[in-house]
Amino acid sequence: MDQGKRSLHSEHGSALVFALMVMMVLIFATTGLLGLAVSNRTAAARSLDAVQASNLAREALSDAHALLWNVSDPTKQGSFPAVPTAVATPAGQAYLWGQLSGTTWTLWGRGVAAAGLGRTVTRTVSRQVQIVPGNGAITDLRAWNMLYSDAKTGCMTLSNNATLKVPLYVAGNLCISNNAGITGSTTTLQVGGTLTLAPNAIVGTTSTRLASVNVVGGCGSPPHLCTAADGIHANSIGTTLSGISKPPIDLASWRTNAPLGPNHPCTVGALPAGVTFTGATVNLFPSSDYDCRATDAQGNILARLTWNHTTHIFQIAGTIFFDGDLTTTNNTTVIYQGQATIYTAKTATFSNNVTVCGSTSCNSSWDPNTNLLVLVAGSSTASTDITASNNAVFQGGAYAVNDIDFSNNGTIYGPAIARQLYISNNATFPPITKLPPGAPAIITTAATPTSLTPVTGSTRTS
Repeated sequence: MDQGKRSLHSEHGSALVFALMVMMVLIFATTGLLGLAVSNRTAAARSLDAVQASNLAREALSDAHALLWNVSDPTKQGSFPAVPTAVATPAGQAYLWGQLSGTTWTLWGRGVAAAGLGRTVTRTVSRQVQIVPGNGAITDLRAWNMLYSDAKTGCMTLSNNATLKVPLYVAGNLCISNNAGITGSTTTLQVGGTLTLAPNAIVGTTSTRLASVNVVGGCGSPPHLCTAADGIHANSIGTTLSGISKPPIDLASWRTNAPLGPNHPCTVGALPAGVTFTGATVNLFPSSDYDCRATDAQGNILARLTWNHTTHIFQIAGTIFFDGDLTTTNNTTVIYQGQATIYTAKTATFSNNVTVCGSTSCNSSWDPNTNLLVLVAGSSTASTDITASNNAVFQGGAYAVNDIDFSNNGTIYGPAIARQLYISNNATFPPITKLPPGAPAIITTAATPTSLTPVTGSTRTS
């Protein structure tokens, strides 16, 4: 009897142990399954967040395409946002932007989706779009390969022994004083008004004739058809101008859209101490180094200002806009590298032995199609926008809404486009075949291209 009871108790104990083991297995299995379910649910949520961000990015890229098609002039960066710009979306956040290089746009769309606990998921999609212009649209670079005066009144005057050796286009009248003049076998002269020559004025020589001279309003007083008897030495003398126009300028658009400017500060680095895009005065060449860049999501440089005060190297790129006057410190030497257009809504002044050049020696070794700084000034109050004096030298392109004055021992190596020009020293420069981003330019055909074609295989996702 006792043995039977012990046997029964033993069986009960074994059953209990077995039951407990089964329960433990079930608990572990259930916990594992719950953990797996939670993990799968979290992964699924993350996947959904990533999908939402990707969808937002693709929608923003699609909006960028649509916006580019509808801008007034897709051949200019100023017509399209160059930095991430928010677009309306019912969920999450979306941004679009684009950058023009030559005839190729790179468009970006970015989507940002909430992922819980204050986290976000970001996806960026980019694609290149090629401008395919109709009828072989090209940029008219003629004005950027000469000295160009647009004033129809008054008289552009060459004085103080000034001798020009580059093409000159004067929409109005031209007056050449004693011992001043124009020389060079490849030089052309075009005058829309009258040409007045002092007794010792030079328009070519008997040994080196100008390529051509065209004067619409005539020579002398009273005006008469210009001939060799007036002291003009040229291979051809006529009255027909080539129809060159001053390139248009859009200060308001570039103030808004320049990659570096009042609306878009440095994304990498900073301007020098005391300098801002909206300040009253701007000295880009202080006695300390600085590096200011605008970059896209992939780190590509959209615009750049980098100054090394020890080596005097000024690295530039893109389009930059300042509200204030551009000034320089006396006796400063600047050697710039790269291509850029710098706008000022006021004036730019170089004086007292300042040299700003695109080549180390500041001479004919300069290649403007590699290193070219175009300075654009458009003051609403000053009559003269760009001034160089007292042995100052500027090697680059100068564009003024109003006047440019290099008459007081200032020298320009490069093209100058203005309402009126005052020039005393000028040197020849190589042909310019490529302008930096943002430079005022004329497209010779309709502003709207025939098509905008996505570049096959250019889509990138990050």
